Amino acid sequence: MNTKPHNMFRLAALAAACLLSTAGAAHAETYQFSGDISSSPTFQRLIGSGPNLSTVANAVHFNAFEFSVSQAGSYSFESLVPGDTSPTGGVWDNYLFLYQTAFNPADARVNILKGSSGLGFGAAKLSLDLSAGSRYVLVTSGYLNKDMGSFVNTINGAGQVSPVPEPASAALLLAGLLALGVMVSQGRRRA
Repeated sequence: MNTKPHNMFRLAALAAACLLSTAGAAHAETYQFSGDISSSPTFQRLIGSGPNLSTVANAVHFNAFEFSVSQAGSYSFESLVPGDTSPTGGVWDNYLFLYQTAFNPADARVNILKGSSGLGFGAAKLSLDLSAGSRYVLVTSGYLNKDMGSFVNTINGAGQVSPVPEPASAALLLAGLLALGVMVSQGRRRA
């Protein structure tokens, strides 16, 4: 009796489970990610935490980082841009927004929790209590339409920060696992 296909399926399933459970998870004390919004989509940003939309920042570039946290508690967020060596440093002025559940660039007022500017090209910072298991979106944007470039964001808090995979990535992983299952099943029939 040939058990190799069955063992291969078990091994692949175990590897996929391990990958999903650890992908991107890190202690929030130093969870850090970077990006560049120079060629990203745009939206009309809020003034502070809203509800008013800015009339001069009506096409600012943004990056949306979806995540959840493992433990309820206080979390702080900081966004730095190149040249941030002082409270008024940096080559472009950044803004941070925190949303719960989802971010809708067509209407930035929906699901907003808090917004904060870098105040004169300094680090953009905000703090807020988060709930374990809820989905959040940290949006990094420019202050004005002309403000864009690279950034480094840091999240500190009570638990682990886990990025939420994009639907396309999750669908691709699921399709791969299904294809592997079909191959193993056909291998059993032939044996």
